[in-house]
Amino acid sequence: MNRIIALAALLSPAVAHAEPRVMIDSSVFVERKADIVRQLKPAERLASGDRIVKVLRWKAPANGEYTATTTPVPKGVSLRGASREGMEFSTDGGRSWQRLADGRFLPQGITHLRWPLGKGPGSLTYRAIVL
Repeated sequence: MNRIIALAALLSPAVAHAEPRVMIDSSVFVERKADIVRQLKPAERLASGDRIVKVLRWKAPANGEYTATTTPVPKGVSLRGASREGMEFSTDGGRSWQRLADGRFLPQGITHLRWPLGKGPGSLTYRAIVL
């Protein structure tokens, strides 16, 4: 049951603190090893120990004012890496924020991610492990 909740939370889009016309889409993939090649398969079910990749894509109109986008990190998921420059993280439910110095080394207990939202299209990817 908890794994189904985690998958549902992972599939929920980020919240754009911006104009309502910002389109945000998210996808979750499970990383599988096949011989020496890693494959990403769309996530249908999650199990403890699964390595996942979440991809958020957005498109913001060129004529708007945008600030930031925030996405919660579901309980039962531990972040392992992130791809976006200027990203910030919270370990207290979004009450306080710290800049992520290096997307390869993340502290434990991250509850939310936030990053600047520019005009036009953009994307963010993060890797995590299901606990």
